[in-house]
Amino acid sequence: NRGGAPAAGPPGRAMLRADNGEKQKALIAQLVEHIQMCWDTYGVPDHHRTLYAAKYFTGSFHPNVLLQEADGLAGDTAPVLEVMRAISSREAAHSRLRLLEKVFA
Repeated sequence: NRGGAPAAGPPGRAMLRADNGEKQKALIAQLVEHIQMCWDTYGVPDHHRTLYAAKYFTGSFHPNVLLQEADGLAGDTAPVLEVMRAISSREAAHSRLRLLEKVFA
């Protein structure tokens, strides 16, 4: 868990067993809120947020899908966070290469 990340894990793991549709809707709403809070904390790009929400926030997927994403975000292991780190590393390497090019050109 990186500094500034939400300390608590995603809500409602116990609620997944509930068969009641209202409880499932409430759980989905809690998970969506948690995921959005994590996105804000980590600075997840709007493009990812829009695409992810359009696909998974509709209620047509089992809450476990959202729970896995929330777990990954809370644990700093979500694929979007891995991609963000890879992009940041690539940009840093590119900057160093451009500096070296200026020095040795």
